Amino acid sequence: MASQLTHSQLSVCNYPYKPASTLKVNAGPGSGKTFTLLHKVHKLIKSGQVRSDEILILSLTNKAVDNINDKLLGVFQETNSDELSSDEVREIVDQISVFTIHGLANKLVTEHEGVVNIIEDNGWKGLLKLISSKYWGDRQIRAPTAKNLEKILRKYKSTLTDTQDRTLKEIVKIMEDCKVLTNDDLILKAAKYLEQDNKLMLEFMETVKHKYKVVLIDEYQDLYPSLLPVITNVSQGKQLILFGDTNQSIYEFLGSNKEVMVKLDEINSGINTETLHLYDNFRSTPEIIEAVQRIKPHPTAPGMHTDIVMKQPSLVRPIAHTFSTDSDQYGFLVNEITKLVCTGAKLSDIAILTRTNAQIKSISEYFDIYQIPYHKLTSQPDWLLDTRVQFIIDLIKVIVLTRHNNLHSCLDPVASPRLTDFSIIITMSALRGIGPKTIQSLYSASIESGLSLWDYITTIDSAKWAPGITNKKKIVQYSEILLPIIENDALWNATSPMEILEIMSRVVVALDYPAIEGMSEKDSNLLETNLQEMYEVLSICSVEKNPDITLIEAFLETFFDKSAKYHHSKLIQESHGAGKINISTIHSSKGLEFPIAMVVCPINDLFSIDDNTLYVGSTRARNLLYWIDVRNNAVKPREDPQLFSNEPFWNYYNRDLGRPVANTARILAGNTQQIKSLQNKFGLRQYSTHTRINMKLVRLCKYVL
Repeated sequence: MASQLTHSQLSVCNYPYKPASTLKVNAGPGSGKTFTLLHKVHKLIKSGQVRSDEILILSLTNKAVDNINDKLLGVFQETNSDELSSDEVREIVDQISVFTIHGLANKLVTEHEGVVNIIEDNGWKGLLKLISSKYWGDRQIRAPTAKNLEKILRKYKSTLTDTQDRTLKEIVKIMEDCKVLTNDDLILKAAKYLEQDNKLMLEFMETVKHKYKVVLIDEYQDLYPSLLPVITNVSQGKQLILFGDTNQSIYEFLGSNKEVMVKLDEINSGINTETLHLYDNFRSTPEIIEAVQRIKPHPTAPGMHTDIVMKQPSLVRPIAHTFSTDSDQYGFLVNEITKLVCTGAKLSDIAILTRTNAQIKSISEYFDIYQIPYHKLTSQPDWLLDTRVQFIIDLIKVIVLTRHNNLHSCLDPVASPRLTDFSIIITMSALRGIGPKTIQSLYSASIESGLSLWDYITTIDSAKWAPGITNKKKIVQYSEILLPIIENDALWNATSPMEILEIMSRVVVALDYPAIEGMSEKDSNLLETNLQEMYEVLSICSVEKNPDITLIEAFLETFFDKSAKYHHSKLIQESHGAGKINISTIHSSKGLEFPIAMVVCPINDLFSIDDNTLYVGSTRARNLLYWIDVRNNAVKPREDPQLFSNEPFWNYYNRDLGRPVANTARILAGNTQQIKSLQNKFGLRQYSTHTRINMKLVRLCKYVL
């Protein structure tokens, strides 16, 4: 192991275990941060300082957790030296706990309360239907959005100054009754349980509070104040090891990371805190490193050396372009991607990194026109962001939770949970003819009657419903369509994903769900793709589910985690062959690297990109970096007319990626002529003429890609 580690990495791995201490590891991009973290874990266990089940690794994203889990076993296998059998090595690794911070909080809360629902976009839209137009008018908000409600509710819950706001009180009550939590609620609930001094602790709570001895947190610069209650309670009395890079702090809109670091220092009184640095860079070329150092120099300790560049020079510096119109900018992207592919780069080598989701949408729509294959790297897979698929999942929640409620009420007549109310509000409000006033009146009537929403609409004659409830026929139809699914066993006995999708598809059609009517061919194809992904996740659930529960219940409990697993494996598969262009916000690209990165900013952006965000986007590049319409003092326009005939660079590029270089000269020789021929044929020499050559670009993309 020692031969694989650099001097600065060894310093981290050899740092001793000290209870109630803090070690900060300042690790720049490409410094082998995750590699060092994994070897640090190995060293702690191998040296006997702690056992594997006494280590907790935390990160903020599922992507980072997946990355750690993927590589952890490999580190232990490579350093085994045949001392242990493969089963023994796997057993050691399986005992190491790896969670997102919210995943840890969720496990703590569900251990005490059972399954909870974390509110998503459709949920906010459903709650929006419960608020009168007068409420928004009083606040001078003409077109309220889910984001408006989320922001107002967060402020209300954090300050509690507006205690007379009946509307928000009711919203909070609905969420509490239905066990619906925001991510902030989840953290606060978990912290509340951690703070309890209960001698008869549940199993996982006991593990978190008393069994773990070392807590490692990845990407500490992304921590924000609302996470502090859990982090503080989990870390007290333990060795806290923090890996991160202050230059990559780009979540200040969630709160001050500096405040978090001060509070974390206080956990161990500050006197037991030490900082080490990883100065190496294994990722980027010296030319890219030199360019990003002008944006944000890497922090160094007094008297210590700066970055050790581990790669040889490529002799190609970052390329910067500016354009006057969106069409020119997008035309350049298409033209440049075409030339890169002609030169031997794969589509999957290329990442287009933007500041906003709106820009991702614009670029992806443009690529759709020219039939350029791409996938978007988002915090959630596309199928989970599709409101039509979300509607199906919310219907499944209504069906499963209502059946569970019926079973529990038989066993315990006193129990009358309102767990289904939230999903009923969401699904009913998405149907044609059931407006906000009806939803408001219906829910208020159910509260006054002491019944859940489901019991109200199924046990009270519609003629006796409260005033203000219109389109009663539609509401009755809703209950009549769902009731047989709840009461018969077809959905519960379904053992294949296709059975479940067929049953739920019939329900959606019977409900006359407007979002699936009159779809364009593009929307129809997108829905088909997303349902296919739902099918794949159901398939994973059917293989990995606990035999004691049904497939539909297993899906409802685990679909988010299984989706992340499927999404990860899908990306690996798509990287083979030519692959697809990667399109991502800079925020979502953190922790990733790409052979070619294009940082793209909007043409008429009112604000220049901040240094930290530009630094993060630029350091994703491994061999070739583009800055497109980046307004920053450290970025000057620069072209490289020899790039696509530069044999030394492309040999360097292919060697770095472990690809053969024998054919580079032949590819470039033909490539130069091919690019000139294509430019002449399709008129692509001047980007400013792009608007006049749309159809030519389409033919070009089909020809090349």
